[in-house]
Amino acid sequence: MSPFYINKKGKEVSLRVTYHAKLRFIQRCRKLKNEDVIKIDCTKDNVDEIIARYFNDMASLKQNLNKTTMKRKKKHGSDTLYFNSRHFTFIVQNATIVTIELRGEYRKLNKKKTVLR
Repeated sequence: MSPFYINKKGKEVSLRVTYHAKLRFIQRCRKLKNEDVIKIDCTKDNVDEIIARYFNDMASLKQNLNKTTMKRKKKHGSDTLYFNSRHFTFIVQNATIVTIELRGEYRKLNKKKTVLR
């Protein structure tokens, strides 16, 4: 299973996931697990499946863009899409998830370093 979304024309767009996005997702899942927010155990072996499940089941396109997001969109290009789930923001460019960030009250954890083993 791979992540996908339905575009404005009603067509399914299959998404690729960059290596960077996979690493960031693993790191940030571990941070949320340490905070007792989620219970999933994300590893390099199951990361593709978990990203697809989170994206397909929970993510929705962010419609109302605030000033910060508009500034980022100007910097990264108008083709950038932001999909929000409960804890994550998936940043998509050219049918590729380029990175995955924490959102909401856990956004501050995006900056803290964690080492993958």
